[in-house]
Amino acid sequence: MRRVAKGILILALFVSNAVYAADYRVLVIPDNLSSKPCLDAMIYEDSSEFFANQVINRLNLSGTVESPTVSEVRDKLQRNQRLYLATRESLLRFKNGYNINYLNVQKLAAMFNTNKVLLITSSADAQNYFIRRTFWDFLNIPGATVIDPAIKLSVYAVLIDTDRMVNLWEDTFYKTISSCENRMVANSLSPQTEQLEKIRDYSRMLGPQIAHYVQASVVPSATLTRANEITYGPKDFDNVFTKKFRWYKHGAKEITKETKYKYDDHVTNQRNKGVEPLEDKFRRWKQEWKARRAAAKAERMQRKQEAAIRRQMEEEQNQHIQDINNKQPVKEEVKDKTKDVIEIKDVQKPANPEKPAVKKHKKDEPKVLNVTKDEYLEPPKTDDVLLEPKIKYYQPRQRNMPEAKNTTINDI
Repeated sequence: MRRVAKGILILALFVSNAVYAADYRVLVIPDNLSSKPCLDAMIYEDSSEFFANQVINRLNLSGTVESPTVSEVRDKLQRNQRLYLATRESLLRFKNGYNINYLNVQKLAAMFNTNKVLLITSSADAQNYFIRRTFWDFLNIPGATVIDPAIKLSVYAVLIDTDRMVNLWEDTFYKTISSCENRMVANSLSPQTEQLEKIRDYSRMLGPQIAHYVQASVVPSATLTRANEITYGPKDFDNVFTKKFRWYKHGAKEITKETKYKYDDHVTNQRNKGVEPLEDKFRRWKQEWKARRAAAKAERMQRKQEAAIRRQMEEEQNQHIQDINNKQPVKEEVKDKTKDVIEIKDVQKPANPEKPAVKKHKKDEPKVLNVTKDEYLEPPKTDDVLLEPKIKYYQPRQRNMPEAKNTTINDI
């Protein structure tokens, strides 16, 4: 009984895995899957395979959806000739009128063990946009009118659920592929290289967008994470400017690496010859500068320490002097003389004690010298004559002489 239960459990696991694989497996079919290759054409028509390859690549890289390649589907379809012819007719109707043959799509899905099929078709309209007007035509500037040939590329994609025969998602994308200076005019019946290049660049931008919608329609949102979710944005743009940017980005690294190798060889040769290279000179100058800077710093620190020590010594000395000045003198012990005094009783004090006489000091009078009359010197006599004031001469100031003007009768 246990063996039967184990067998049933293992069978259920295999069935669940098969259903899981069918739910997360998408078959991508372009419109030229069963048609003959188109080589001789003025306008490249088989551009849907570009978009199909980009979508398959992004789905397989995400790890959530599995999709077989276009070459694998084509090889397996060619083995069934009846289904191959029916697929060619259905895809031709799908390309011309967007008509879907659900029975044929269901057979293709059963062949590859899936229930989700993505059909992609594209068309290029060159008649309405080949002689389109430019901005200068609207301004009506003579001499500036030019012909700007362009091709309008439309891509239609639809995701089909073959179990319910319904369209889970569908959308149409348009792109105008233009070329200045009439470079897109066909000179012969051959594929246009410029068209192919621009369509391929557009497929690199449109493929992630279609893959994003397919993944969102097939895989539950609960199982999607930041690592496996397909996103699209400016990083997917591929044109002339982004190509140049990528080339310069990688080319600059290569040029830098090659230049570094050449410079290293040059420095090694100089060292072998005994010549000091510029790199070593800068390194030596830097070390010398650091040494000088360290010495100057040590000298400044030493001066600061000496100044601090000197300042501390001065403070200690001033503190010592202050302590000496603030020290109070020791008072001498005073003997108690009251013990030696003998009291005398019955001594009558005088009623009016006489004050002691104060000696008056006489002022010092000037001493008179013994001088005779003849020896007495009289001051010199001056004549009472008034001196006449001296007359000062002042130089006359220069006068401004008026200028004589010729006068006429009218002035008078």
